[in-house]
Amino acid sequence: MPPLLSDRETQARRADAATRGASANTVRIVSASGVPGSIGFFAITKHDGQLVLVTAYHVLFGGGARSAEGVWLAEDAGNGPAFHPVGRALYGRAGLVRGSAVETYVDCAAASVDSQFMRSPASEGRTACQAIASSIAPGDRVTKIGAATAWTEGIVVDADYRARAVRYGGTDAPGQILVRSSSPGRPFSADGDSGAALLDESGRLAGLLWALTARGESLVCPISAVVHVLNVDPVGITAAPMRALVFPSDFAKWRHTTSW
Repeated sequence: MPPLLSDRETQARRADAATRGASANTVRIVSASGVPGSIGFFAITKHDGQLVLVTAYHVLFGGGARSAEGVWLAEDAGNGPAFHPVGRALYGRAGLVRGSAVETYVDCAAASVDSQFMRSPASEGRTACQAIASSIAPGDRVTKIGAATAWTEGIVVDADYRARAVRYGGTDAPGQILVRSSSPGRPFSADGDSGAALLDESGRLAGLLWALTARGESLVCPISAVVHVLNVDPVGITAAPMRALVFPSDFAKWRHTTSW
């Protein structure tokens, strides 16, 4: 079961992803080792109030990349990609998370976000926390926005799926959300979508996409495990280039609030 993105993408895949990604204003990031992926959502760390972006672990740390190394935004410049610094890889995990009675596999990581990519709104107040889905079940309709296949719709096949042959450590991956495309002839995800956020019908965060099964279904680790491992509170998702993102004007004060 390969991860959603390999260390190299074919030229055809790059061209197709760039075309679809640009048309949907999605965000593609690239790690210091050249592994591309998608931004899932933005969050505030509970331990130090830092703004971070959340994506898949194998995006930020695949190919030998290490903590504190740069993360880049890849934009289509017409004659090829243009790369802009976003921040630096911080921490993450690819492995089992043991709760009181269950085990869940996660592939998630956080990176810092440089202040140059924040823009204060002209007339908006405090940005609300991104809502988290309380549950997800087979038959639920879901969506995702990724750098490769942009916006797609799917149906949850299994909310407690046990995947096999995971790359890191060779362990099983229990507790996964399995998603199948609901659009005939179009996959729910593909190479380059790793790290994209899974949303339920109400637009609430449900999980983080990280791999494909042999049948082409998408594997998603549940959001509850992701925010627990990263120790973050989600504050927003993105469907636009990072420099167009809007953050609250009183961010310095807001980032330290504990009201949420």
